[in-house]
Amino acid sequence: MKNVFKFNVIALSLALTSGAAFAQEASVNANASVAAQQSVSANAENDQDDASLDTMNSVQSEVDGTVSSAIDVTQGVTGSVSATVNDTVDSTVSGAIETASEAAVTDSVNGTINDTINSSVESTVDATVRNTIRGNIGN
Repeated sequence: MKNVFKFNVIALSLALTSGAAFAQEASVNANASVAAQQSVSANAENDQDDASLDTMNSVQSEVDGTVSSAIDVTQGVTGSVSATVNDTVDSTVSGAIETASEAAVTDSVNGTINDTINSSVESTVDATVRNTIRGNIGN
């Protein structure tokens, strides 16, 4: 009976050792599985972060392009408006100078003509009056 008991103790000891080894192997496998899942999860997060970054960079690029185009259009419009304003101012100033010059010349010419006419009329009247007076005195 002693032998049977020893055999049972040995069998039990082997069973416990095997069970512990099996449990340890199962624990190692479980840990490896968790690590693999964490790795897959981390890779998925990295992939998602990369996709988000790509999307953000794409949107930023589109925004930069739109802003650049808007700036180009604004500068073009500003340049065109400035050129139009400058042309209008130049034309208006030139027209005003021409008008003022023409008015001054016209006034000068009219003044000269009036002075000449007045002087001529005065001379003619004076001469006529003198001749009339002389004629009356002489008669």
